[in-house]
Amino acid sequence: MKTLPKVISDPEICHGKPTIQGTRIMVWQILEYLESGLKAEAIYGDFPTLPKGSIESALHHAILKIFRECRSNYWETFSPLRRQLHPN
Repeated sequence: MKTLPKVISDPEICHGKPTIQGTRIMVWQILEYLESGLKAEAIYGDFPTLPKGSIESALHHAILKIFRECRSNYWETFSPLRRQLHPN
């Protein structure tokens, strides 16, 4: 299993926005490049200090954030209803 660069949030770097560790490149910048249709080679070309595997790290970070938000919204919505329908 290959080790990917870490995504960090440090208040001293880019105002705490998630960045690729060891860089000042923010996850949203990588995602914006991907959304515009650029290929990995072009992204790494525009960010020569971006370690290989950073695109995968940014995508993984974004997917986990969305998953956690969806899961949280689900439980906030349905947990009270479930307790009403199925009390202990």
